[in-house]
Amino acid sequence: MKTPTLLLRVGAAANALFFLFHLWLGWQLHQLTKLDPAIRSLLEMLNGGGAVCLLFLVFASWAVARELETAARPTHLGRIVVLCALVLYAVRAAAEIMIAPRFNPVVFATCIATALLYAGALLVSHWNRLRIARGQTAL
Repeated sequence: MKTPTLLLRVGAAANALFFLFHLWLGWQLHQLTKLDPAIRSLLEMLNGGGAVCLLFLVFASWAVARELETAARPTHLGRIVVLCALVLYAVRAAAEIMIAPRFNPVVFATCIATALLYAGALLVSHWNRLRIARGQTAL
C-alpha cells in the first residue's frame, strides 16, 4: 500500500469515528429538554448536517485513496475532496482557539492530526507524481 493511500484510509477511519461521535452527540442534544426548542432543533440540524458531511468524507477518502494508488494522475475532483477535508479540520482547529468558550486540547489535537493526515496525502501524492515523471519509484 502506497503512503497516500495509507494516509487517506486512516483519514477515512478517523472520519468514521467522528461520524459515530456525532450520532451520539445528536442523541445527547435531543435529550436536552431544558434548552429553548428553537435552539435545540438548530443544534440538532447542524449536527446532523455535520454527521452527513463526515460520512461523505469516509466514502470519499476511501475512493480517492484507490484513485491515488492506481491513477498516474489523480482527478481534480479527488484532490479537491482531499483539500476540502484538510480545510474542514484546519478550520475546526482554528475555531477551537478563536471561537470556543473553553479551549479543549483534545479536540484541537484531533483536528490538527486529521488535517495533517490529509495534508500528508496531498503532498506525498504530488511528490509521487514528480518522482514518476522523473523515472523514479513512488513512495
